[in-house]
Amino acid sequence: MAPLTAAERQRKRREKLKKDGQYEEYKKKHSLLMKKHRQVKADKVSKLPVAVQKELKELEKKKVRERVAKCRRNKSVKQPAENKSSPCKIYKSTSALGKAVARARRALPNSPRHKEIVVRQLFSSECNIDLTTSFNSSKSTSNHANAINSDTKIKIEEFYERDDISRMAPGRKDV
Repeated sequence: MAPLTAAERQRKRREKLKKDGQYEEYKKKHSLLMKKHRQVKADKVSKLPVAVQKELKELEKKKVRERVAKCRRNKSVKQPAENKSSPCKIYKSTSALGKAVARARRALPNSPRHKEIVVRQLFSSECNIDLTTSFNSSKSTSNHANAINSDTKIKIEEFYERDDISRMAPGRKDV
């Protein structure tokens, strides 16, 4: 088993304190300790020259802005995954899912046609869906919205075959 991370150890410690009934006391001690730490830090900063204090304040503002921007970026990335059934719940992290997808991609053939066939076969075998009829039927009939119908084609050919539009010259190819 992998060693616990710092966050996991701290969570375990808090749970133990709650179970023993000492969590409220721990919170009070911790808040006093942090208050003292902030006061010592503020005293150190106040002893510095005014120019350095302004520089530190600007640096602190910049760090806060970057932290907030990073948090917002992470939230915007995570929200779409939470709306649908997320595969990340199966994997422990998104990076583990990414590694699995990359490993599967590397195992696929390099040819786009072969790759499509393999993916289609895997999908149909795993999901019990027959994809051969739906994909092949759409490829065989090419009814595009901007396709020229046969009547228009015939009229265009008749137009170019008229004598007043095109002429035949000796020794030249008919184009």
